[in-house]
Amino acid sequence: MFVSPSHASHRKHRSSHGRRQQLALLGVGLSLINAAAFARPRGFGAVPLKDTKEATVIDVSPGRVAGAVGSMLKAQKRPGVDVVIAGGSLAGLWLAMLLSAGVAIGKVARVRLYKGKASKKFSEDTLEVATLEGMLWSQIPDHFRKVLTSIGFAEQWPKMEESEEEFPRNVAVFRLKDALEKYLEEADCVELISEDYSLAEHGSLLREDDRPQCIAFADRASLKACEEIFEDLFARPIPREAGGFLVAPERTLAVSVSVDEAPPLGTTMVLNWAQRRYFLNWAGEQEGVLQIRLTPDEGQLVAELMQTSEPLKKLQQRDEESSEALAGLWDDIRDACRIFDLPEGSVCGLALFAADVADRPSYTRFPGVEAEEEPLVAFLLGGAARQGSASFGPGFGASGDLEAATSAAKALLSDRAQAVARVDLDAVASHEVAMKGLCARERQVGLGLGQCIDSGLRNDGPQAEDTVLGRLEATLKQLRKHPQRWPPCVQDTLPSWEELQQQLLSRSVSARCWRAMAASGPWPDPAKEEAEKTVAEAEAAAYDFGGATEQGLQAAKSLEDQADLGSAESMFQLGVMYVTANGVDKDMSKAFHWIQKAADLEHLEAQNCVGTMLRNGLGVEIRKEEAAQWFEKAGARGHAEAQFNLGEMFWDAELPQDLEAAVLLFQKAAQADLDAAQFKLGLALRRGLGIEMDVPQGMQYIEKAAQHGLAEAECFLGSCFFSGDGVQRDLVKAASFFRRAAEQGDVTAQYSLGVMHELGEGVPRSDTQAQHWFRTAAAQGSLEAQARVRSPGLLPPPSA
Repeated sequence: MFVSPSHASHRKHRSSHGRRQQLALLGVGLSLINAAAFARPRGFGAVPLKDTKEATVIDVSPGRVAGAVGSMLKAQKRPGVDVVIAGGSLAGLWLAMLLSAGVAIGKVARVRLYKGKASKKFSEDTLEVATLEGMLWSQIPDHFRKVLTSIGFAEQWPKMEESEEEFPRNVAVFRLKDALEKYLEEADCVELISEDYSLAEHGSLLREDDRPQCIAFADRASLKACEEIFEDLFARPIPREAGGFLVAPERTLAVSVSVDEAPPLGTTMVLNWAQRRYFLNWAGEQEGVLQIRLTPDEGQLVAELMQTSEPLKKLQQRDEESSEALAGLWDDIRDACRIFDLPEGSVCGLALFAADVADRPSYTRFPGVEAEEEPLVAFLLGGAARQGSASFGPGFGASGDLEAATSAAKALLSDRAQAVARVDLDAVASHEVAMKGLCARERQVGLGLGQCIDSGLRNDGPQAEDTVLGRLEATLKQLRKHPQRWPPCVQDTLPSWEELQQQLLSRSVSARCWRAMAASGPWPDPAKEEAEKTVAEAEAAAYDFGGATEQGLQAAKSLEDQADLGSAESMFQLGVMYVTANGVDKDMSKAFHWIQKAADLEHLEAQNCVGTMLRNGLGVEIRKEEAAQWFEKAGARGHAEAQFNLGEMFWDAELPQDLEAAVLLFQKAAQADLDAAQFKLGLALRRGLGIEMDVPQGMQYIEKAAQHGLAEAECFLGSCFFSGDGVQRDLVKAASFFRRAAEQGDVTAQYSLGVMHELGEGVPRSDTQAQHWFRTAAAQGSLEAQARVRSPGLLPPPSA
């Protein structure tokens, strides 16, 4: 919704924990006695976090500390933490604005913002859009919300699931940055310093009576200063020559557009959601940015173009010096304008965005606890932490910088940090997890989208237009089916299918454009959510062995007689019969009754299984805490599955989140050779979550899981070797791991292997093999694969 001050209203805080309910009982055998391993659940979502832990607080108020920290801060006279922000980036300005509200309530003593001499200037010619979700909006002081409303914003993104908030707001970054600077200039509680933060300035501050307890480094220039001041405090990303993160960058071309009046948002969002080649994001009634996801060759071409003067003018000129590739790129932009009904003359600027997925072991450090001259806590934010994004929207690009700064502000303004100079370690640890999660979002799961588009462009598929039109029709139906998820300005301007189809077919869009859209696949949407529910139902049905038989009923009667005599094993086996409908009719209530009775008699497998049933609501209402107690009982007796299950509950915040406890449980289960635990431990080590970051060791655990045949690990390794993520890039190994996972039915690996055969990378180029794997993945519901199948039918042929 395009809004003015009169249209703005305050929103309620959005709950950040979505809930998913899936049913998964793994590994049930075909016989009664081979039923022990069915209890490992997969894919369960988070439940609301219960904040029950006592805060871990470093108290640095006068007279209450001793030793080096006390002497460092004994001169502190005002209540609250003294904060220095190095770098006038969007993240630095946003953090200063949020902390300014903390001064009035005594949680922040002083805020000094070193804007720098060469801070990045955003302009209308290189438009970037930041998306303010409800969790950001709820942290903004009321008086700055009015400022945001005055500069205008657009609402076009869907509302988050189970959110009480209204819709996310798109804001032009150059307008937001200007508004922040003006706001801070008038704020008495923030000191703006038009200098770069430096080693000399740092030393000068430490000689003052009011020494800072926190420094946030918020842009690339300040990161250089940080390295001069603290040397190796923040370890550099793993270098290329050491086999670190070498992920081939995904690139997006951002085309700024300026119009007299924006096209109907309903039509725009149908077009956006049905494919991933193009996305039109609005920041107001007249300004927006058209994002085009590039193939690797296109990305290299645009990178070279952006090094020239006046790249847009060079792209638009069609003289003798213009290369065929540049002419083709301009034709693609013109096609995109036709799709969204934008005048060609509305294009006013270009920008190139690429994800820098190089990782760091930490984004928060506590330097100099033993030295008087250094601050207590240091943060990396903005360009100092993450240097770009090929994706747009909540959590990506400028939106991610705002989310990171908000997380840091919440850590410093924690309610548990009293109105004295204290730093809440629990809050800071939560911020560290949030930062690692933000950086993890930049990674492309499976093959990069650019490669998938490139693969589709190499084949002149006659069905590309029909594929996109069919997906557009399905997307339009889904938007109408879920009106509560979209802003009124989207719902009120949705076209009829006949109108949309006629509009598109009359705009002379090229065949290449149709192929690129078909190959890019759709965005996640309600249709995909429903497909996932269907998959979950199919998984549940896989454990239905047909129901009652004469032989099965006799076996059940025999087991019940033995159970009545106190046999825990018979109780357990009888419960499993009812879970799997193996010789009896499926009855989850009876199953839970008998399995719980066995668990009460200390039956080890039953304890794990009753925990699974309580966790997932199988035959009983969901009771997470009770489930955890059963997992803990079985885990204490060495049951690896139970240890893993409890670890997942801690990891996924089904209990109060505790990543360190989760990792300890994963380690125990991994030592027992449980492949799923080895995989999860490997991921934790790669990301440094709950344990010190160690990429090589993390890869070793993931490789162990793959050696055991875990398809998820095999597919993950295929992705790593394809992009060079944590290992040296090796396309042959990538294809090998994708094939192993694909042959086990992993749909992502099947689709990825099809793309590799179509590209001829790591495997012989083979349209036959590509179509085979696309068909196989399509038969499992992969929307991307269904878009690539060119001949009638979706089922794969009987042989490869």
